[in-house]
Amino acid sequence: MLRLQIMLPCCFLFAYVYIFLIKFDVKIQ
Repeated sequence: MLRLQIMLPCCFLFAYVYIFLIKFDVKIQ
């Protein structure tokens, strides 16, 4: 259960950074 509590925030953080990078790339282009 502890592993799930650690993985879940990491997944959300990864998704947030991924979306941020996509928006940043769109702004550059």
